[in-house]
Amino acid sequence: MRHLTLILLFSLSLTACGRGEIPPAISSSPATAMPNGSGAAYLSPFAQAKAEFYARAELRKATLKDPRHAPLLLDHGRPTRYVVVISTGLYDSAYGQRPLAERLYKRGFNVMVPLLPGHWDREHARIDSASYQEYIEEQNTSVRLAKAMGQEL
Repeated sequence: MRHLTLILLFSLSLTACGRGEIPPAISSSPATAMPNGSGAAYLSPFAQAKAEFYARAELRKATLKDPRHAPLLLDHGRPTRYVVVISTGLYDSAYGQRPLAERLYKRGFNVMVPLLPGHWDREHARIDSASYQEYIEEQNTSVRLAKAMGQEL
């Protein structure tokens, strides 16, 4: 249920941004009927993780000074043998890690670059109020999502 809520939020945010369509990377994920005959759509763990990542990224993008610093996901549309989570440093973002992420992607990895809480927010003082616990929660969420995107982290 939580994943469906996130997917709905993501869809609504796309519509609100004027794009009105779900990117092919998400819509190409197979949805099938539930085996129990309930009629509900089933998304693979990969598709669920990807949808959750994009929903979280869209929510985060709304708070950023510059959208280029938004969380980044480079994926091959399926789980790969290896998946990489690039943890950025203090005051860094996916924008600064894009060259490394692209090199790893070209070598066959799915790559995720989350954005730490408070980093690049419009409200500049937010970085001073972000807690260590928030950083840990963001990293744990990234690792949880990445485990659905590859065999080895």
